[in-house]
Amino acid sequence: MHQMTQKPFWVWQVLIATLIFVQSAFAEEISVQFDAAEEILVIHGLSPSEQSELLAKPDFLRLQIAGQSSARSMLMKLAGAEDAVHVHPRFSLRHGKQYVLAISLPDREGFETKLLVADDIRKPPRLVKFEPSHAVIPANILRLYLMFSEPIARGQAGKFVTLHHSDGTIVQSPFLNLSTELWDQSQKRLTLLFDPGRMKEGVGPNVSAGPPLEPGESYRLVVSGDLESAAGEPVGQDVAVSLRIGHAKNDPINPQEWEIQMPKAGSKEPVSIAFDRIIDTAAARRMLKLVGPDGYRVPGGIHTDGGGWSIFPPAIWKAGLYTLEIDPELEDVSGNNLRTAFDGGEGAIGKVTEPIFMNVPID
Repeated sequence: MHQMTQKPFWVWQVLIATLIFVQSAFAEEISVQFDAAEEILVIHGLSPSEQSELLAKPDFLRLQIAGQSSARSMLMKLAGAEDAVHVHPRFSLRHGKQYVLAISLPDREGFETKLLVADDIRKPPRLVKFEPSHAVIPANILRLYLMFSEPIARGQAGKFVTLHHSDGTIVQSPFLNLSTELWDQSQKRLTLLFDPGRMKEGVGPNVSAGPPLEPGESYRLVVSGDLESAAGEPVGQDVAVSLRIGHAKNDPINPQEWEIQMPKAGSKEPVSIAFDRIIDTAAARRMLKLVGPDGYRVPGGIHTDGGGWSIFPPAIWKAGLYTLEIDPELEDVSGNNLRTAFDGGEGAIGKVTEPIFMNVPID
């Protein structure tokens, strides 16, 4: 009696995403499969020259939801494999939806096929990271970042991301009401901007509505379970992030107040900086760089959580005098930079207009 071998779950997912229609002169040669585990389309049957031509000119391939009148393709990237072309859609394909994939290589009859993405391929989005993640944040913080596991559909943040007082009541209009939400290119990272008019003392919104955050108070940032991914899948249940609020930070950044830890020559330990405040993580990644004794920027892995910054070298450190270059536009989470405070009073204006250079000797 033969024993049936059970196929891995992802294999069945690939098989479920079945091609339901093929019409082309290449119909007997070309096949397309949807790999649900990798979320890619795999095209087999192209000759090496056809693969090269398609990779060089991705516009020869079109992918869209079936039934659309527009000929505009979804955004995607192509990559070559040993005997296939991998199509990476920018956004996850929707479960239960039918798609059209067409190839139009010059001087060849076109290929077109329809495929159905299985209705049971579901990936609910998760909130995977929140910044700044520090125990206490300043009362005049300007921006918060939310990172999700899946691309999120635009136009929902104002309704499904809310700020609550410790007693559960909603803080009214704490964030800047923008016509376009601030998502990164992947639509996984959302930037929430507090209304700067409510942060600046004496400005109209600050006088009429008051600041959105009060020192010494606690708040909860709530992501509703109704928030949906770009594929139409909801988060499922409310997710809350607790916020404790400290005093406002209203002075320019002074790098002389940072602590720099220098590694030993011959080691691969990082050069590390402990900031005196919470620096905006995106700014820290872009506006700090370490220059070697040869005058070239040191490559390496950079890590920052806003409270510090570290660079891990690709090889062991060589002895010499390194230089930390700091852009004067480097900002903390309250909008203060090296030149000026965001909401400083008289005498709080900095005079730094050029990059600052700090010696980092490694021996």
